[in-house]
Amino acid sequence: MDEWYKRNGYYQARDYMYSIRKKKKEILTCPDCGYPLKNPNRTREDVFYEEKDFKNINKGNYKCGHCNSVLWSATYNKTKKTSVIDFIHRKRIKFDSVILDEMHEQNNSSSIIGNSIRTLIREHSKKVIALSGTTNNGYASSLHNLLIAVCPNKLKQDECLDIKDFISKYGTLQAVTDINNDNKKTYFSRGKSEIKDSEFKEIEGINPIVFTKYLIDKSIFATLDDLGKDLPPIHEYYIPVKPEHNQIIGENSLFEDIKKANSFNAKMYVDSIIKHYINNPFNWSTIPIETENGEEYIQPTNLDIDILPKEIELINIVKQEVKEGRKVWIYTDFNNGGEYMKGEKLPNRIEKLLKNEGLKVYQLKPSVKTYDRKDVIDANKDNYDVFISNAKLVNVGINLVFCPTYIFYMPSYHVNVVNQASRRGYRANSTLENRIYHLYYQDTWEDVIIKRYQRKLAESKAINGQFDVVLENDNIRTASQFSTKLSDKIVV
Repeated sequence: MDEWYKRNGYYQARDYMYSIRKKKKEILTCPDCGYPLKNPNRTREDVFYEEKDFKNINKGNYKCGHCNSVLWSATYNKTKKTSVIDFIHRKRIKFDSVILDEMHEQNNSSSIIGNSIRTLIREHSKKVIALSGTTNNGYASSLHNLLIAVCPNKLKQDECLDIKDFISKYGTLQAVTDINNDNKKTYFSRGKSEIKDSEFKEIEGINPIVFTKYLIDKSIFATLDDLGKDLPPIHEYYIPVKPEHNQIIGENSLFEDIKKANSFNAKMYVDSIIKHYINNPFNWSTIPIETENGEEYIQPTNLDIDILPKEIELINIVKQEVKEGRKVWIYTDFNNGGEYMKGEKLPNRIEKLLKNEGLKVYQLKPSVKTYDRKDVIDANKDNYDVFISNAKLVNVGINLVFCPTYIFYMPSYHVNVVNQASRRGYRANSTLENRIYHLYYQDTWEDVIIKRYQRKLAESKAINGQFDVVLENDNIRTASQFSTKLSDKIVV
């Protein structure tokens, strides 16, 4: 206004005096990034939002102009719930130290757990103690989310901030090639995604340099034996079972039919369909397979067998264990072919067969809520000889020291789940020898899965400095291969 008055001749420059008065004003800040909320519609000067500006939602006050976070949330009649991590992050709570158990659960950086743990480590804690029974699953990628939370600067210096670069440098890659000359298609469907004619996929294998470069100065690798207590022994057995001839023919026929329909995606059905078929080859309906021309329906061969070879082996092991006064926990998948199975599900079939032998069997079902499982198990542990469940229901957070024998009825690719579930009874207060049995049909796809599992387990344990892994006449890679050669050279 002074300049306007001067221009219009109301007074000369020396004929007036003016003063600047400062006034305090309460403005709002973004609950996520903490920056003051500017009004984007006022570009000539900085105008900040006040409480009165949030009476109604509009285009300007809907999101933070700095971090793009939504500033509005739904209202509830009852008290609104929020996650603990979200509360900690919004209130910017700082901890002197944070203890994170089951750290391997954060391997997937895009998951809620992975995101939360990374945020907690990087922004809300001065010191972190991370605990895990299985730090990785044999893949280099499973370590990346942990490292990006603990030492992002080192990853950046190493040009491995991106997970793809980390896998290329410290993982093991296998070429995936398929040439389609008929219609010269550039992309092939694999699951819900599409990949190019020639691509690399990650397989088990971790470069041992990861240990010295990233882990050695931040990790303590210990086992229960390091507690100094006289713990009972733990023994692990891999039991090959010879299938009936019709089982092999049925499995081969099913895989070849799927391969004819979709050769590139055939192996995807091994874990979800084929391994379930050979363990329960009864009453299957048609299976839809995605092809270039739409869905093609495959009909598995339904067999007429009273009892399968693996079921006989299972009964013999369970009866012997129970005879010795030992309780047994059997792990098996519950989906069992899912919607394509019309008949009796595998857990129910196993339960019926064991009950026919005079055994008391309890089946822990997925319908039991997570927070109720411990109480349900405690209420039933003294009343039954045998327990059946999916390994994922009890692989973390449950102490099953009353049960010293564990049987994996079918093999799995998931190292973390199997490794954790197999140690539920091997705790610091264990008094009984632990026995772990892995049953699989030899010369079938289960044989392939169990050997793949062993390789993953070898890589997972080797990067932690543990070399006691069974590998049945199979080649091993990277960390496990290096560690085995090294241990052979060391004379104790």
